Amino acid sequence: MGMEKKKKYEKWAIIILILFLLFFTVKCIVTSWWNIILIIIILLTLWWKYRRKRDEKSTWLGFIITIVALLLLFWRVIPCVLSEIGNFGQEGAAETLESNLERAEELAKEREEQRKIDEEKRKIEEEKRRLEEEQRQHEEEHKQIEEQKKREVEKRKLAEKQAQQAAEAEKRKKVEQAAPAINYSIDRDCSDFTREGEATRFMNASKQAGYGDHRLDRDGDGKACDD
Repeated sequence: MGMEKKKKYEKWAIIILILFLLFFTVKCIVTSWWNIILIIIILLTLWWKYRRKRDEKSTWLGFIITIVALLLLFWRVIPCVLSEIGNFGQEGAAETLESNLERAEELAKEREEQRKIDEEKRKIEEEKRRLEEEQRQHEEEHKQIEEQKKREVEKRKLAEKQAQQAAEAEKRKKVEQAAPAINYSIDRDCSDFTREGEATRFMNASKQAGYGDHRLDRDGDGKACDD
C-alpha cells in the first residue's frame, strides 16, 4: 500500500515537472520571432514530407530540413529554458523583495499621514485649551472687576452714610450748643410741654443727666405724654 502511494506521488511529480518544462519551452518559443519561424518551417516541412510520401516520392530533403530546423530550435530554446528555470526563483525572490519594499513604503506613508493627523489633532486640542484658558481668565477678570465695582459702591455708600451720620451728629451738637441750658432738677409735667416730641426729648435728656423721667412716661413705652 505504501509503495503504490509512493509511485503515485512520483507519477504526479513527473507530470508536474513535464508541465513545468513545457510551460517554459512555450514561453521561450513565443517570445522570439526566430523560434516561431523555425516552428513554421518544421510544420511546413512535415506537411511537404507527408505530401511527398503520399505521392511515393523521395523525402530525404525534407528529413534533413526538419533535423536542421529542430537542431536550431533546440539550440535556441534549451538555453532559454535553462535561463528561465534559473531566473524563476530569483524573479520570485525579487518580486517578493519588491513587494516587501512597496509594502514598507506604504506603511511608512501611512505612519507619516497618521503622524500628521495626530499632530493636527494635538494642535487643535492645544488651541482649544488655550482658548478655554483665555475665556476662563477673561471671566475671572470680569468677575474681579464686578466685585471691585461692588466693593467701591459699598464703600461709597458707607462713606455717604458715615458722612450723613457725622453731619446729623454735628447738627445735633450745634442744636444742643445753641439751645439754652435746662435745669433737670426742677420737676416737670406734661402741661409744661407743647408737643409730645419735646416732652420725650426732655425725658431722655433728664434720664441721661440722672434726674429720672419726671413721671412723664406713665405707660412705660418710651414716649412721654402719649396717654
